[in-house]
Amino acid sequence: MPRYMLSVHDTIDAPAPSDERMAEFARRVGALDADLRDAGAWVFGLGLAPAGQARVVTADALVTDGPYLETREHIAGVWVIDVADDDAAHSWAARVADATGAPVEVRPTAGP
Repeated sequence: MPRYMLSVHDTIDAPAPSDERMAEFARRVGALDADLRDAGAWVFGLGLAPAGQARVVTADALVTDGPYLETREHIAGVWVIDVADDDAAHSWAARVADATGAPVEVRPTAGP
């Protein structure tokens, strides 16, 4: 089956969520992860630290603070899934968007 990356997007200036919001987020994402596993679609998923904690390293080992791209929007987390086709990937992406409350980019992987 083809693999897809579902990337959740956030804005760099988004306010930190409340403890209550984070608990609800964890519950919803946990349920989604369980559904992905039960369906045999889950390969892996992870959340990312805020983009301000990123570092960029060049081939000559120059390290600079901050994300590589200077943009308001950044990837907040990803799932990689194995599903039959684009339609199935889009269906899961809609569930991810619902669980996270954020837009989700769907991108096929380049290899197996």
